[in-house]
Amino acid sequence: MLVSIVIPCYNVEDYVEKAIESALGQTYTDIEIILVDNNSRDNTALILKKYTSGYPDKIIHLNENRQGAPYARNTGLIKASGQWIQFLDADDYLASNKIEHQINLVKVNQSVDVICGAFNYQYINNKNKIFHPYNNQDIISALFNLKLGTTSANLWKTETLKENNGWDIHSPCHQEYELMSRLIMKDCHFIADQEPLTTVRQRKGQITSHFREMAFHRMTLYRKWITWIENYRPEWYFNNRQFINYKLFYAIDSVGSFDLNKATNIFKEFFPNNYRPPFFYIKKENKYRYLLLYFISFNKYLVAKNMGKNIFR
Repeated sequence: MLVSIVIPCYNVEDYVEKAIESALGQTYTDIEIILVDNNSRDNTALILKKYTSGYPDKIIHLNENRQGAPYARNTGLIKASGQWIQFLDADDYLASNKIEHQINLVKVNQSVDVICGAFNYQYINNKNKIFHPYNNQDIISALFNLKLGTTSANLWKTETLKENNGWDIHSPCHQEYELMSRLIMKDCHFIADQEPLTTVRQRKGQITSHFREMAFHRMTLYRKWITWIENYRPEWYFNNRQFINYKLFYAIDSVGSFDLNKATNIFKEFFPNNYRPPFFYIKKENKYRYLLLYFISFNKYLVAKNMGKNIFR
């Protein structure tokens, strides 16, 4: 069972060798490695050529001139010959048994389309945190909780991705969740893998802008998902309305960390009669600042929250 490992690369001279070495070092040997250079301006292209020359029977080197990881991943997807595909961001790396472990899961879950993997997140200060996918949750709740793994931790059925048009080239972030949401809407089969066999590395210089982009795009995705659930899963929506409202509120609150007026307008659109997070969620997620909403308006809450961040920054 051939597995294609697709590594999109853009200005990753400090990271990509470790990613490639982790792909070459897999205990599962029925693999091909597809390196996709996405207009790199540093020494990335030279590194990719070195590995292609050294492993001509194992590594394919492609170029994608259209900028963005989704374009590069789709280029690799089109070229992939494997029945399964491992997308490996160039700043991440795999444990040596990652592919073998997940292919063994495929063998006992033959109807699966996506394996959602746990992963180790390595912060720029070298601290680590393990993130696990959903456990005993329905798939829609896991989607809203962003508990479906991440790009490099997951293993994807190639045919399923090709049938569903691959990666959305317009998604600035949360790209794997945009893709997985479309697969959920097509009733594709997911399973969770709790072994953290992928390391995702935080990169310098992208933190503030990255969180802003994530907040705004998550809001866009939540609105899209809620519309779909209302239309196609009305019973689920009715039974989980409190959960949906809280996740929507949380997304709006995140937007409010960067754009107070936009967040306030979205809040009024979805909650014209105001909204107060149930204490159950406040306690469960340790968001005690939400208690302010029982005494002041959402707009004033955002002002207070952002002032507090500025004071203690």
